Parts: sequence; C-alpha cells; structure tokens
Amino acid sequence: MPDSPIPPSPRPPSRGSGRLLGLLVVALLVVTGFAGWRVWRHRPAPRPESEPPASLAEALGGQADAGPRPGPWGDLRITRFTVERPDEFISLPEGEPPAANWQFIGFAPAELRALMNELPLEGAVGEALRDESSWQQVPGGIVLSPTPELVQSLTPVARSVIYRELARFPENSAQFHAFKFRADAVDEWFARSGLAPGTEALVRPLL
Repeated sequence: MPDSPIPPSPRPPSRGSGRLLGLLVVALLVVTGFAGWRVWRHRPAPRPESEPPASLAEALGGQADAGPRPGPWGDLRITRFTVERPDEFISLPEGEPPAANWQFIGFAPAELRALMNELPLEGAVGEALRDESSWQQVPGGIVLSPTPELVQSLTPVARSVIYRELARFPENSAQFHAFKFRADAVDEWFARSGLAPGTEALVRPLL
C-alpha cells in the first residue's frame, strides 16, 4: 500500500495580521467611547426641584382673589372667616396690670445711650427715655420703667426698634412672646369685637 501524502501543517498567522486586529479593537473602543461622551455631554439638564409657593397669591399666579383652576372635583372657592376665642379660654390678670419694665440685657450705659440717640424721639418722650437718672443699672444690664402714657406716645418706628431689641431676651415677656395676627385683617378683627370706640382708638396706633 503506497504511503499517503502528509498534509501540509497550517501556517501560523503572520505578525502583520495580529497587529491589524489589535488596531481594529483599539479603534472600536475609541469610537465607542467618543460616542458615549457625546451622548453624555448633550444629555438634557435635570429639572430643578420645585419649591412650594411662598403665599397663596404666588400659588394662584398673583391673583389671590381668584379661586384655583377648576378640576374634576369642580370649582373651588376660598372664604376666610375669623373665629372668636371662647370666653373660657381668655384669662385676664386681676387688679392693675404690672408696670412695664424694659430690660436691656448686656447693655452698658454708652450702648443704651447710642440706641436712644438714634431713635426719632422728640419732646417729653425723648427727654424721659434719654434721662439717665431714671435708668436702673442692675447686674447684667439696664432696666427702664416707662409710664403707660410714654409707651402710648412712642412713634411706630421708635416702638419697633425698642421692642425688637427687647424681644431678644425672655426676661421681656411681653415682647419675647408678642401676640401676632394678620396685619391686613385689622378691620375684620375689630368688626365684632365689642370693644368700646375709645378702647379701639387706643389699640389701633399700637398695631
């Protein structure tokens, strides 16, 4: 039996083809990375988180009296009304009210003098508050004891500056725990209060 011819062994791949394959892989990675970078660069900007409206007028587009837009629930309307506090929840101090004591905690005479000189105080009111002989220097500050007539005669600007300074300290309970209400509802507040006209006239300038 004649010997069969031996098939030739496969030729190993040349170095040139290996380099070409490596270059193709590198080029594919470069193209893919560039395309991904382009997509990331042109992505849509994230939407900012919406903040709640600061007021009802802002929520309604500047129209506080116009009700919300009608929805599937129907046409909603807003009606504000004042609820009177029951008498059993009102406590009044017995006897004469305590005298006013303004405690300027941590103030030196020079500091209180500078504060009083900056205020628009005229006439007897200015003289009384700037009279340092009536100032009571106590450990930790200075105490003033104005009369009710003097407090009533303060201008709104002077009262605002003084009370804002007093409200920093809990020792001044009337200012530290000041009563708050809607400034645009004063007439509604007094409408059915039952206050005498003279009493209402004393209260309104203090608001």
